[in-house]
Amino acid sequence: MLWTTESVNILIDEYQKYQCLYITKHPLYHNRSARTDALKNISTVIDLIRPGTTIDEIKSKWSSLRSTYICEKRKYETSFKSGSGTSSVYKPSLWYFNRMMFLNEHVASRPSTSSFSEENSPSPTISDITNDIT
Repeated sequence: MLWTTESVNILIDEYQKYQCLYITKHPLYHNRSARTDALKNISTVIDLIRPGTTIDEIKSKWSSLRSTYICEKRKYETSFKSGSGTSSVYKPSLWYFNRMMFLNEHVASRPSTSSFSEENSPSPTISDITNDIT
């Protein structure tokens, strides 16, 4: 059975009620029993509009929604850093983007580092490599 817009909206609303499912610093985040109870409560509500939905389907759908949201959020934030004008700022196309904004303070982007050497550093020559071997 497909997830309708209505069922996705309800899933987002229900998930937002249970902070132990998405706030890693929440006191009950690591309590498996509390998280399972929260998912059962969500399942009960979802079951009214989408009968037969399992907890695994709810987890899978939430993971998909969250990943897509984070990807769109990253594109949006990167468009500000590019130094381009306001006309080229990325506009999220995700229909539920605004509904997921409650996650913003809990999905901070990690700083990244490049594994490539700097462009200005010279590449080693054949003689440099052979000198290193001998």
